[in-house]
Amino acid sequence: MRLTTALQWLGFSLGGEAGARQTQHLRMSVSADTLLRIVRHAAPAAYPTPRVLGVDDFALRKGHVYGTVLVDLERRHPVDLLPDRTADTFATWLRAHPGIEVIARDRSTEYARGATEGAPDAVQVVDRWHLIRNLRDVLERMLDRLRTRLQQLPAVAPASDGMSIYDRLTRRSSTQRAAQQASREQRVARYEQVRALAAQGSKILQIAQQLKMSRVTVRRYLASDQFPELARRTGAPVS
Repeated sequence: MRLTTALQWLGFSLGGEAGARQTQHLRMSVSADTLLRIVRHAAPAAYPTPRVLGVDDFALRKGHVYGTVLVDLERRHPVDLLPDRTADTFATWLRAHPGIEVIARDRSTEYARGATEGAPDAVQVVDRWHLIRNLRDVLERMLDRLRTRLQQLPAVAPASDGMSIYDRLTRRSSTQRAAQQASREQRVARYEQVRALAAQGSKILQIAQQLKMSRVTVRRYLASDQFPELARRTGAPVS
């Protein structure tokens, strides 16, 4: 048992190949495969139920399959992985781990419902990353609504060729303009699909899954009364 415990620590610390090389110097030589097999058979470490729990999704296959990662935010280590990101799965886990006081999550309605059902006494908050992300999304939606008015503002003084510096920086070739227009038409069509599905009663998560889009984009489309144009990129200044 002492030998197995020592090999487990080597496997967890160094991995297969590096751990196997180290066992030769310690006179308890095993192969990398054996070391990894010992690691896989090790019992998972038992962690106490966290007081402050962080919940977020991660992609097993982006756009298709997602799971949920749970993190003890005070001890700063992962607690568990869930096979999906549904409210029922999250609520079931919370009921099996009573004592959580604070749940930090994003704006997902599934996580909100799961937290409410599984830990009704816990306080739901937003973590710093999602707070900054939410502020950025709100700013983008505001600029999208004001884009027409902003584009009517006076440009900088025109250059010697009669064109403003703004126009010179944003010039496109005919091929670039055609590609840009085709891309815009695809985005407009997707925008109209999102609005139509929402009018039929579909939720943000359902629309994102059906159209294979991110929830952030779906939410941005639904928040805009008209198609949100992309901001122009001016690139480096012209000398």
